[in-house]
Amino acid sequence: SEKAIKFLQNLSKIKLYITGNDLQQMGIKPSKKYQECFDYILESKLKNPNIGKNEELSLAKAFFNK
Repeated sequence: SEKAIKFLQNLSKIKLYITGNDLQQMGIKPSKKYQECFDYILESKLKNPNIGKNEELSLAKAFFNK
């Protein structure tokens, strides 16, 4: 449907500001958890696309402190 196509087009434009380097600078050792963390943040960005880098860092901290 047209609605689904529009959703997917918007979805493809949503990018994360943070990278694995940001997580390493926070003292988080590289692991498979990185991808889970990025997926978690991406889900939040789908609900609120206006989330910026500082909010992403906060979400990452929250994810790893679960």
